[in-house]
Amino acid sequence: MSTRLSPDGMYSWDGGKWVPVGAGHLPAPATSRVETSWTRPTQYVVAAWCAVQVLWVASLPFWYISTMTRYADAMNLREQQLHPGSPTPPPDMMSSTNTVMTVVFYVGVLVLLVIFTVAIVGTLKRWAGAFYAILVLLGLEVIWLVFGVLQTVAISALLGQYAGPPAWMVWMQLGFAVVSAALFVWMLVAAVKRGPWAMKKATPEVS
Repeated sequence: MSTRLSPDGMYSWDGGKWVPVGAGHLPAPATSRVETSWTRPTQYVVAAWCAVQVLWVASLPFWYISTMTRYADAMNLREQQLHPGSPTPPPDMMSSTNTVMTVVFYVGVLVLLVIFTVAIVGTLKRWAGAFYAILVLLGLEVIWLVFGVLQTVAISALLGQYAGPPAWMVWMQLGFAVVSAALFVWMLVAAVKRGPWAMKKATPEVS
């Protein structure tokens, strides 16, 4: 059966009635999501944890370098006691290495501050992409923190005595790892059961 267009080209004759051109090829409406009882608690907990991370990272320049310098000095002293007469790096090399590490440290702090600040904004605005990015970030953070604790324990065992960072730093790492792991599991369950930010797909209305 041939199709005949109206003079204005806006309608086609299907043999029984005039039909708007392209009426059968309209794009499907975008799927909308609605809040659930988990949505706001998830938002607030994630935003609060990101804010804690911002405060923690912002505090690092005031104490971290001096603490880790004492840690490195203790390790070097213990190494010299275990292996007397071993060569030490030239002072110029040590100075240049410290300068490079300091620059890398401050760049890392700045990058982390930007990441967690964007995460807070994405959480408050419920960006789906931010949800999955934070989920991945939490998983990586747990792995990194646990690895750091295990590394500290291993170094202490090899040196024969505890020569690592202060105990409160180790406990702080463990605490961060536990909270991040719990939040990771919560967000993962919310994503599987309901969707990003625990928001379910809206049920279409039946007219």
